[in-house]
Order: sequence, then C-alpha cells, then structure tokens
Amino acid sequence: MRLKFIKYFLVVTVMAAFASCEKKLQPYDNGSGLNFLYATPADTLINYSFALGAPAATIDTVWLGVETIGPVSDVNREVALEQVLTGLNDAEPGKHFVPLTDPDIKRRFVVPARQTIARLPIVFKRDVSLKTNTYSLKLRIKLNDSFTFSNPTRTGLRISLNDQLAKPVSWGTTATSTYLGAYGVVKHAWLREQTGGSWDNNYLLDLGFTATGTNANFDTQYALYLRSELKKKLSAYNAAQIAAGKDVLKEANGTVVTFPG
Repeated sequence: MRLKFIKYFLVVTVMAAFASCEKKLQPYDNGSGLNFLYATPADTLINYSFALGAPAATIDTVWLGVETIGPVSDVNREVALEQVLTGLNDAEPGKHFVPLTDPDIKRRFVVPARQTIARLPIVFKRDVSLKTNTYSLKLRIKLNDSFTFSNPTRTGLRISLNDQLAKPVSWGTTATSTYLGAYGVVKHAWLREQTGGSWDNNYLLDLGFTATGTNANFDTQYALYLRSELKKKLSAYNAAQIAAGKDVLKEANGTVVTFPG
C-alpha cells in the first residue's frame, strides 16, 4: 500500500510540474526584426558598373535581399534604409542614385504580407562622373514601427559604383597564364564587342574560371577552342586595322593585346 501511495505521489508531482511549466510558456512577443540577406561576409560588398550593362542605359537597378526575424505578418510591412556617409567618395542622392526617400522607392520598400523575404530596388543614375571616379553607397537598415531590431552583423552593406571596366575577380591565374592572357581594359572592351558576352565575373565563372584556377564548369577542350577562335578574331581585326591605316589593338599604355599560345 505504501509503495502504491509513493507511485501516485510521484505521478501527481510530475504532472503538476508540467502544468507549472506550461503556464510559464509565453508566445514570442519581442517584435519583428530585419536582416540583409547574404550568405557570406563577402556579400556585404556589391560591385556595380554601368560599363557592363546596356550601352544606352541611363539608369539601372540593383536589387537587395532582406529577410525577416520573428512572426509572419498578415499585412505589408514597410522597410526603411538609410545612407551611411563615410567621407570617401560617397554617392550623392539625386545625382548617382534615386533618393531612398523618393515616394516611388518607398512604395516598393516593403515585405509583402505573409512573406519573410523581399527584394528592395536601389536605382542608380548614369552620371558622367562615374566615368572617372568610383563612388560608394553604404547602406544600413533603419529601424521603424514594422521592424524594431536587426542582427548587428547583417544590418549593413556597401555598393561600389562606377561606369568603368575593371578586371573581374575570376580572371585569375589559369585564365591569365593559359587561355586569356593578361587582363586589360581595352582587351575587355574588345571581347565584349566581338562576342556579345559581358566577360564579367559571373560570365567567367560560367566558363569555369576562378580567381585561383577553375571550377566544375571548366571544359579544357572548349577553353582551348575558345582561345583559338579569339586569336583568329584578333588576327582578322588587326589585319583590318592595318589595311585602314590604323594601329593594331593596344592598351592605353601601348601594350599590344594578345592571347596565349
């Protein structure tokens, strides 16, 4: 009898403990947060150049991903971003980009109802100053009534802006030594003109080139074929230049443009 009483007492005690815990559980009520959406710290820097886009473009849009923290909402939630001035070639609102306070921009700065991820447009303007200078637009999430907190490591990013060709990161060791040769702005522009490709970082990654070698996309036979065709195009181009009384293709410093092999 005594043993049965002890078992009964233990069961009642455990059930009471669970009931006590259940009473203490509270629904999540810390509000909603917002972070920039990027996979690695490297994604906090975005390089954008009008030179890699359509020649006649006067504006272009860079889309920024954000993700929410906390409960999903049944209504649209407004997002606010603000520029952080660095004092070093800061992009100017109205001159280099449409101001973040522009009514049309603010209208599109929202996380839609029942969604946790959104894309925000940053609209850049092709000012002539981008031809000779690179400007920086540093942004951070501005807290508001919809989003009251943000992860400190995911609250900001920077966009580097110009209208100039620059060496893609993926024009690396293998591309330089064996297939494309030394990078040059004139060569880059010629490749774009002759092939219709952008020859930017993503284009080279698709071909299989990386900063330190190659990736899974790389096909040796195709790369050799591509190099051969580019050499033929360059030879024909230079021949036409000479026939017209002009010089062969050269970089601004006088270096003759060539391909390996």
